[in-house]
Amino acid sequence: MSFQTIRNASFASGRLLLPGGAALLATTLIASSVLGWTQYGGAQDDEATPPYLAEAAEPDAAPDTATAQYPPEDADEPAPPEGPAGLDDPVALYDHLRQLRQEEHDYATARALAEQYLTTHPDRAWSRHLVEFEYAMTWYDDDPATAAPLLAAVAAGHRALDPAIEPFLLDDALAYAADSYRRSGDPERAIRTYDTFLETYPASDHRPSALLGLATLHAEQGEQDPALLRLDQLIREFPESDYAPQAQVQIGQIHLASGDYAGAINTFERVPQRWPDSPQVPAALRHANRAMAQLDDAEWVASRSAESAGRHVEVIEATLRRLLTDYPASPSTPAALLDTIEYYQQAYWWMLGDNDAVRRRIITLAEQVRTLYPDTDESWRARLELADALVGPDPARAGALLDEAIQSALRDNKPDRYVAALFHKGNFCVGTGQPAAARAAFEDVLRSTDSSRVAANTKLCLAHNYAREGNLTAAIKLFDELDSADQPEDIRGVAVLGKAHELYAAREREAALAVLDDFLRRFPDSRSAPDALHTRALWSRPQVLIVPDRDPRSAR
Repeated sequence: MSFQTIRNASFASGRLLLPGGAALLATTLIASSVLGWTQYGGAQDDEATPPYLAEAAEPDAAPDTATAQYPPEDADEPAPPEGPAGLDDPVALYDHLRQLRQEEHDYATARALAEQYLTTHPDRAWSRHLVEFEYAMTWYDDDPATAAPLLAAVAAGHRALDPAIEPFLLDDALAYAADSYRRSGDPERAIRTYDTFLETYPASDHRPSALLGLATLHAEQGEQDPALLRLDQLIREFPESDYAPQAQVQIGQIHLASGDYAGAINTFERVPQRWPDSPQVPAALRHANRAMAQLDDAEWVASRSAESAGRHVEVIEATLRRLLTDYPASPSTPAALLDTIEYYQQAYWWMLGDNDAVRRRIITLAEQVRTLYPDTDESWRARLELADALVGPDPARAGALLDEAIQSALRDNKPDRYVAALFHKGNFCVGTGQPAAARAAFEDVLRSTDSSRVAANTKLCLAHNYAREGNLTAAIKLFDELDSADQPEDIRGVAVLGKAHELYAAREREAALAVLDDFLRRFPDSRSAPDALHTRALWSRPQVLIVPDRDPRSAR
């Protein structure tokens, strides 16, 4: 029986290759890793190798071609020793193991049968990789650290025995080894292994996903240039692949992360133009809107002119309508609705100053998410945003929404949701003049969260709340605690500004000006620096001018 015949028969009921968008590695392999093997020859020193894979795992051992007998394509093998009834044929056993693993999820039985075969058939080097592959895959879902070297041994050992042998399952093994290395947290080995994979199997069906995975790993390590190189290579070599538009989206995300908003927009817009039927189109439209919103913000910060405020809002709204009309079932559409709420909250609201109109738009968008996408994470988040927008016009409904959110998080055992709802509840209490209740909510957040970022933002809110309670000493102490080297720069800057504002509100103008000067000296490139300069000019006038507090809910 030829290897091509085995391959065709074994994949007749479901290929293990990874078609774009549908198979196991279609998404997760984007950031996957492959093999930490030198060349394609063996296990790392720190990896334990099962006895029945020891021969395949010796990297420097030359294949013994005199004793490695590979039968002619159609030759029958001698009858093997007795094994599980009807499963002595490695191809039949392979199919049975795959059924146990994929359909019945009976990993223990599959593992036991594979171990029995591998122990009782030590002389079948030419076909052992079928069973070895399935044995390794029994660890794949739950223990990727164990699966990775086993899958690597399937490819490395049998390729070393005879480099001329058709690589049935060997490139598949490397692909799954890649994802296993990624999930076990070894990006350096993953990157080395992807390079080896691409060199060893230039014609593999996995090559597009490997290029995408390697590019993503480079991006995650902050290596943007090699990431862009591999993404461009993927689009150039496989323009019709399902992975090509995905690569285009990733190129746009790299531009977006680097602050090249115009470049990101152009890159995202090419996806619907070049691949109009791709499932990546909704994601590209959503990310184009995100880039447009950040461009709006950057242009306003640079000019501080009314003419630059909200220049792209009509384009953002038009793109959102397209998503709702053409792609209502895409996960990108409710996410884009929430993005638009955030745009209005963090940019348009304070850019244009029409708070009532913006608040009405936020309410409409939040209600839209809850109506169109009930029982989703986006709907739950929209409830919080709706509550925030209703604090002024309908505080009773806002409070009821937040209480519902807290109770549902407790009922569903969702600690992250509970923390988020409590944080919003604290700000609700601040906005409705309940400083004691706000303090209790913020302190509960601090007891409940493991996130340093959430804790820092909560402490900022708590410090402002202390000042509202008349406890300026506690407020200043908390601001000073946040102005420390272990905090991100944006948190430190907001803490210094908060301290200045609370000192000025307490009629301590000279102390406030000194803190403001300290901010301008230490954070001259902050997006808040122009506002701080304007504030300093106001505070320096002889008359007392109490400026409104800036929204303390997030560090910008």
